[in-house]
Amino acid sequence: MRTIPDSIKTALEQSYGFVLLIKGHAGTGKTTLALELLRNVKNPLYISTRVKVPYLYKQFPWIEESLPKESIVDATTFESIPSLSWTDERTFLESLKLKDLPDFLKILFMKMNVDNPGTVVIDSWDAIAALGETRWGKNEGLLVNYILDLVKERNYNLIFILEKVEESYLDYLADGIIHLDKSIYDNDKTLRKLYPLKLRGVPIPQPSYLFTLNHGRFNSFIPTNQSELKPPSHIKIVPDKNARISSGFPDIDSLFNGGFVKGNVILHETQPYLGFANSWILLSIALQFLAKDRGVIGVPPPGRPYVTERQFMRNLVGADKFDQGFRVIVLDEEAPDLPSHVTVIQSTSPLDFFTKIIEVANSLFNNSRKIPYFFVISINYLTFKYDLSEIMRVTPQIVTLLKQSGHIFYITADSGIRYIETLKNEVDAHFVISQIDGKVVLYGKSPKTSLFAVNFSSPENGFGLSLEPIV
Repeated sequence: MRTIPDSIKTALEQSYGFVLLIKGHAGTGKTTLALELLRNVKNPLYISTRVKVPYLYKQFPWIEESLPKESIVDATTFESIPSLSWTDERTFLESLKLKDLPDFLKILFMKMNVDNPGTVVIDSWDAIAALGETRWGKNEGLLVNYILDLVKERNYNLIFILEKVEESYLDYLADGIIHLDKSIYDNDKTLRKLYPLKLRGVPIPQPSYLFTLNHGRFNSFIPTNQSELKPPSHIKIVPDKNARISSGFPDIDSLFNGGFVKGNVILHETQPYLGFANSWILLSIALQFLAKDRGVIGVPPPGRPYVTERQFMRNLVGADKFDQGFRVIVLDEEAPDLPSHVTVIQSTSPLDFFTKIIEVANSLFNNSRKIPYFFVISINYLTFKYDLSEIMRVTPQIVTLLKQSGHIFYITADSGIRYIETLKNEVDAHFVISQIDGKVVLYGKSPKTSLFAVNFSSPENGFGLSLEPIV
């Protein structure tokens, strides 16, 4: 996770005199982004036309340390601004060859230290432009030129915040343009995206970024890099609480009100190219169950042996726990040299298949494992072996059987499989793993949840995963 795309920070750091526009409709996060930018620069100056200082600190308490009161100009009322030295004003008037100067420019002139370049944010330019027209008698183009001359003469960066997203006179003068957008995802979830439309002199590595305003902070996300995920050498056991069984990830547990309960049937839908994300989650849950002396049963998709994953699990959890608690069940397998943890069953129908995997799992462990067991079943396997119409017909009976068994079932499915439409109406929960701008995301269709950015990490003692809500 990155707070702000590197390209934007580089643009403001490469040299002073950079002019950046931040555009977006109300509520898209423009002010939050601007304040986040000011946290990382020298000599910040914030011109507020919307909110007075006490309310600004109340809304964004995290800015007090980086943005003291003397660095904030309250432009909500100009009447309270004290008169300035005529000598200073005349010096500036002579440099710009003007005959008069509104208080707004006076304040800018006095606040900017020519010996210590910094960054000015004007929030919002729309309000200043309106004042220029109605109170100061200056049109927007003339006022822009005054301000640009001033900040360039003082060697400052300048950030304009604009409510108007359409192209304007400022677009041609600016060195950079950022557009923030807020929309609806999957009918009921907030989606926020940042578009770096222009950053003069700086490469733009991708056209858009997912971001959030969680906890009143601006956080954007770079694409998830699978190669950066390193398997841990140990596993951290997360204890169960209040009759709830932990997944090993507190943020996943929170989606289930504290953890799984016996009889949970969960549909885990995965969009293309995200098998690694699904594996990261499911491997960790399976290891939690094994480490707590519970059984783990896998029904993989056809033709996928998962040899590497199984060896990794055995090394991580220990040979004894793995050999005693882990099984793979396959249907009608004719291979002569199957590993000892692979069990073959014969089945005549989809309902018979599920009945037998539960019976076989219970008999294999001979009650030596704690209840419930964790089943991971690839629905691809089922649709490969049986007629889809027959599976759909008995789906209510299948799910009832699974719930009554008292075990926990993760049914994995690739997005686009027709069977999902039938299965989703029967399960206890339905989650989707997808990606936006290269960032892995997760959300619940049932129960309905926010859109979450999935942050993977590789701490030494376990799989790391956190969910950052997009709000």
